Amino acid sequence: MKKINYLALFILASLSMTSCVEDELFQDNTPPVTYDPVIERTVTASAGPLTSLTFPTNPVPGTDISVKLIYASASPIVEARIYFAVGDNPEYVKANKIAGEDEATFTQTGVTINLKDVETDGGLSLSETGAKVSFYVRIATDDAEYYYSNTGSMSLDDTPGGGTTDESDDFKDNPAGWNVYTVQ
Repeated sequence: MKKINYLALFILASLSMTSCVEDELFQDNTPPVTYDPVIERTVTASAGPLTSLTFPTNPVPGTDISVKLIYASASPIVEARIYFAVGDNPEYVKANKIAGEDEATFTQTGVTINLKDVETDGGLSLSETGAKVSFYVRIATDDAEYYYSNTGSMSLDDTPGGGTTDESDDFKDNPAGWNVYTVQ
């Protein structure tokens, strides 16, 4: 009987030691990732239908990156788009856009566009840690297109309605006027 008790004690001690060793081997001691508070920026537009746009300047990866556009126009808004680029040297690429008019939140007074799951035509994520994203807003009616800078100033293309002003190419070629956020 004494041998069985010693055997049982040995087995229990062995299991306890193995359990402790396994816990130490598989324990994750890395601290959890913490993020800075997200800072929202609102740009107030000075002309045209857009009155304001609000977006996070330092979004947390994996969370919504909502750009809220508010506008008012006597003419129907047919497009409320965001054009974007990733990196330190942004360039206009026609395919890199989100059509806000296709979003469920689109109305004649505003739209909220989420950039969380969006990628460029080259496969770069707009929500990956460290991504520097430059973007601008274009609002269009049947008669004109309005391009908005990071100061709220507006560039006009009224040629769709038969006008003679087209500032769109100059605007697209100058990304210094685009809005920027950097994912934490």
